[in-house]
Amino acid sequence: MRTPRICGVVPMKPVTLAKSRLSAALQPEARAALVRAMAADVLDALVSSRRLERVVVVTSDPSLGALAVERGCVAAPERVPGGLNCQLEAVAEALELEGFDTMLVVPADVPCLRPADVCRLLDAHAGGVTACVSTVDQGTNALVVSPPGAVPMLFGPGSGPRYLGACRSRGIAARELVIDGLRDVDRPADLEWLGEEGVGTRSWSVLRRSGVRAPRSSHWEASCVA
Repeated sequence: MRTPRICGVVPMKPVTLAKSRLSAALQPEARAALVRAMAADVLDALVSSRRLERVVVVTSDPSLGALAVERGCVAAPERVPGGLNCQLEAVAEALELEGFDTMLVVPADVPCLRPADVCRLLDAHAGGVTACVSTVDQGTNALVVSPPGAVPMLFGPGSGPRYLGACRSRGIAARELVIDGLRDVDRPADLEWLGEEGVGTRSWSVLRRSGVRAPRSSHWEASCVA
């Protein structure tokens, strides 16, 4: 039986534009360092899972492209206008032309992703669409699609229900999976969660060095500045 060809795809905003909502908690230098660290954590988890034939980073930022190449990934510059979803649809089309069976899309801001999470996500996938939906804004924190272009790309707030609805309208099998480590770090309150759950990640180390005071946890705040 032929082994399915699976490609991981990680879209990344330029460092200077990413995570603006964290500006209330992090200075620009610390925010940039956290963006790079989260990207590295995500790529390391994908590569270490050993389930992906290729990992592609879609970005217009040369520094993030270099980070991808350092980890054995492919850096793909943004080639089409129209934003994130248009970029991902172009990648999906190219992957289908190459003969890939499945595309796994993971954002670059889920730093607590583990290799075992990647394996669990792929093991649960049985064709069609598998989505990990954020409990905060109903966005999509991971998406597995077979074939890569089976549904239009709909990333953004509320995209989880939209993906499931798109599958229903097309008669495509769809399932929702909950993985605790697949949480995006997007708001100052998320930094507290990262400080508690991300021990051992590059992102946690950057956060600790920054001395940031995350909300609602005086114990964690003290540990950050110790």
